[in-house]
Amino acid sequence: MGEMGITVRETVSQMLVLSETLHRERLLSGPSKCFLKELVLRQDPKALEAGNQLMLASTREEREAAMALLTSRIEEQAKATYDGLFEETDLTLAHQLASKDVDTMKEDGVDTRSFVYGEVSFAAFYEVLLAATAGMPRLGKFYDLGSGTGRAVFEAVRAAP
Repeated sequence: MGEMGITVRETVSQMLVLSETLHRERLLSGPSKCFLKELVLRQDPKALEAGNQLMLASTREEREAAMALLTSRIEEQAKATYDGLFEETDLTLAHQLASKDVDTMKEDGVDTRSFVYGEVSFAAFYEVLLAATAGMPRLGKFYDLGSGTGRAVFEAVRAAP
């Protein structure tokens, strides 16, 4: 391979080590580390550039700016994965399926008057979970008491410390 291949390979190796370090220092959650590794292995230019900036940063401000870029790219990847999970089941179809389930329960004599169907906003719920999990032990538990199509469960995993 040419010199360019070696540089890319070295960058990828350094980035994989960086992802482990950031996770160990609790600057990245486990799921975020996985998203970063996926970006690195795909040689995502934005992630590699942000990682290089972070590794070369010599001041606190430079590190914070590079970490913000890296985190932003990880969140973009997580959002794309999230959207991909549900692209075949839009909210209208999900609501119809839930309504059908409720109708079946009614036929079986279940009191469904307190049932509410709803979906959460990706960004808003993520922010709530980040705030709620601050300081939570790594093995904390999230109980999904019903979240429509289960999107909140994906958010809980993504925001996990």
